[in-house]
Amino acid sequence: MPHPTNDDENFDRQDSIDKLLQDTFRNVADDLRHEGVREGLSEDVKRFFKLVEEGKQELYPGCKSFSKLNFTIRLHLFKWIHKLSNVAFSNLLDLIKEAFPFAQILESFYKEKKDDTAKLDKCSVCGSSRWKNVRDDLTNMVTKIPAKVSRYFPLKPRLQRIFMCSETSVAMRWHDTK
Repeated sequence: MPHPTNDDENFDRQDSIDKLLQDTFRNVADDLRHEGVREGLSEDVKRFFKLVEEGKQELYPGCKSFSKLNFTIRLHLFKWIHKLSNVAFSNLLDLIKEAFPFAQILESFYKEKKDDTAKLDKCSVCGSSRWKNVRDDLTNMVTKIPAKVSRYFPLKPRLQRIFMCSETSVAMRWHDTK
């Protein structure tokens, strides 16, 4: 059997990224065939189309071996395999940006994972305050305590994601198939 060429490897790699996206967003993957029907779509569908478009975007002008999405996924895989800390990974990103200033890659691992809503005083959806003002009777000072602590772990979306992948869904039904 002949050794695959670099183009074959790139095609297989891109094909596996497309397959990963379709497994992740299985419920919207069929809408990809109907590109004219993109008005009034849900947020999941919009996220899927955004990832597909980024998957087709070149990492830098003239780059045929990596798309922006493919390179980002490979960088995260590299971080995970080699057990790099966030600081080491951010330094690696800085080195890559210094060597290839025209490449469109992540700013830093910290900035990508950072939650921008942590410092907000009001809910971005409903506008209610995050804090209750409680007056201490002894010191007569007002302190802010959280208005509510959310401990909701939605089960339905998690199960839907688990059952989207064909291999996982077979493993989840082992008790019923015996």
